[in-house]
Amino acid sequence: MCATRRRRLGVQLRAVAACALAVVLAACSGAQSAGVPPQSAFEVYRIGGDEAFPPFEYVAESGAYKGFNVDLMNAIGIELGIQIELIPLPWSYIRQALENGDICAIQGMKRTPARESQFLFSDEYLESSMAIFVRTTEFGIAGLDDLVGRTVSVQRADAAHERLAALAGVELRTMPSQEAALVSVVAGGADAYVGNRLAGIHIAQKRGTAEYIKITGDAIDPMPYAMAFRKADRELAAMFNEGIAKVKASGTYDKIHAKWFGRPIEGFLGLDRARIRWLLSTSALILAAAVLIAAWNLSLRRLVAAKTTEIAQVNALNQQILESSCDGIAAIDSGLNFIWANGTAMRLMGWKYGPVAGVNLSETLLAPLAYRTPLRRIASEEAAATRCDVELNIGGEPRIFNVSLMPLMPQASSACCGVLLLFSDATMLRRSEQIESTDLVMSALARSISGVAAAIRNPLLSIREYLEQLPDRHDQREFIDEICGFVPSEIDRVNAAIGDLALLTRPEPPEPKSFDLAACVKEALSRIRAEADSRGIIIRSQLADTEAFADEAQIADAVYRVVANIVESSRYRSEVEVDLQIANEASAEIEVRNRVSDAGARYARIERAEQKAAELFFRAAPGDSALGMAVAYRILQSNGGLITASATPDGVCVKMTIPRGRRG
Repeated sequence: MCATRRRRLGVQLRAVAACALAVVLAACSGAQSAGVPPQSAFEVYRIGGDEAFPPFEYVAESGAYKGFNVDLMNAIGIELGIQIELIPLPWSYIRQALENGDICAIQGMKRTPARESQFLFSDEYLESSMAIFVRTTEFGIAGLDDLVGRTVSVQRADAAHERLAALAGVELRTMPSQEAALVSVVAGGADAYVGNRLAGIHIAQKRGTAEYIKITGDAIDPMPYAMAFRKADRELAAMFNEGIAKVKASGTYDKIHAKWFGRPIEGFLGLDRARIRWLLSTSALILAAAVLIAAWNLSLRRLVAAKTTEIAQVNALNQQILESSCDGIAAIDSGLNFIWANGTAMRLMGWKYGPVAGVNLSETLLAPLAYRTPLRRIASEEAAATRCDVELNIGGEPRIFNVSLMPLMPQASSACCGVLLLFSDATMLRRSEQIESTDLVMSALARSISGVAAAIRNPLLSIREYLEQLPDRHDQREFIDEICGFVPSEIDRVNAAIGDLALLTRPEPPEPKSFDLAACVKEALSRIRAEADSRGIIIRSQLADTEAFADEAQIADAVYRVVANIVESSRYRSEVEVDLQIANEASAEIEVRNRVSDAGARYARIERAEQKAAELFFRAAPGDSALGMAVAYRILQSNGGLITASATPDGVCVKMTIPRGRRG
């Protein structure tokens, strides 16, 4: 806006300078006599106009002088073969410029009775009227009489200024331009603006304020619009009247009018005939199109009826399939309200209260799914599909449900999102798997007792053998050194075995607290990594951030014992994978898997693979008490966890379950 004002100020300064130069030249040449057209030394006709009266005449932001009057004056100059210089000036200065002789004419002015006594007007080339512009929220102004007691903005020295100056009780606010006057109404500085109707509409549309402004009441003082001259310049006025007539006769006037205001209306009779022909042709086309559409509509109805029957049959079949499923199937919207559920789902969740559609999940026995699974995040499209086991209290007893959660695909007719819920009672299956795995571990533990006895008896027998030879070889220095090195190591082995056995029979009471389980597992892996590297075994880990509630030191010891046993039992160039993940809201799981690189050496060739997998971790290695896994089992059990072992196609897997929250 500042750049526009500076541009306009520059134009005004150049105009004032030009006017001053014209006055000096006129004084030097002795001035022209009255009645002679005022021309410059170069035969240039200087015509003034308003600098801010769009769309009639205005200085654009680019600095160019534009508008209806500007185009008309240029066309008149071409028709008359004269050179015209258009001078944009503030409207309040333009009369003085004409009287001073700085310009020879005003290119456009409303011809009012008061002005006819002051100026000589050309033939009219447009009819202009004024209008009242108010804010769209204003309903108390419908005419000039309603402006009494109101603040009204007008352009200084405009016809509206003259018109309202005679109206008592109106508080006038004069502005330098019509645009400034209209903007004052939008900004709330005035209640109404009275000015040229076409100019006001153009300004509102150009400034993007048309939605805040409206025209109220009838047109005010419709009157002719023409060029204005000094009273004595009759020859000049006659010349420009000739130019106006030529512009109209050539058709140029109609083009200029269409450019700024739309095309003029043609004669009534010719227009009606053209319109009638157009209406008849259009009616014929519409009638033909209507017949075609009716025929097409009939065929579409038949097709739709056939497709509807087919869809109904498919829907009935789909409903039958869903109802016959052994799994519970239900659809839930983003607000966790049931959309639909099959009969199996209602039976599994013990629903006996009629239709479940519209019932919120929190009102059913499946309510724990909202906080034990990522159900809400899947419903809001923040998480992907998942499958997990969840313990629910159904019918007064805890049951284990295998639950699948998948996001609902929104239909084209609805933006509704939600979750497709599939669940089944897996209580017996999971408990049998747990009992089988636990029994397997305990069976292997019982068989490892013989290994414990050997771990204690063999060192003692070796020590006794050395002691029996001591009387005969006490003077042999090498024998004495061998005893001093061997006996303490064997005693340490016995002590370790007895310590593990004591820990197995009477473990230390755990001191549970919340701790970072991932950091605990990392610490345990760091203790065994050197042993793994010496055996050429790679340990890979993937640990999810999770909190556990147990004795941190005991859990670290249990993890170390499990990983150490797997490392000691693994072949050269095999891999050990350690994964930590959140099983559910109540527990986390640590899986330790052994993978062999040689497919021919996998455990698929071992008979009774599950039993052999457990024996692998409970057998005694050289220098081992054979109780490492048994102690780990006991530690996890005392902390509320569980350990199970199973065979996999690639090797073996030990799974440790760690509690995440307080028990009881």
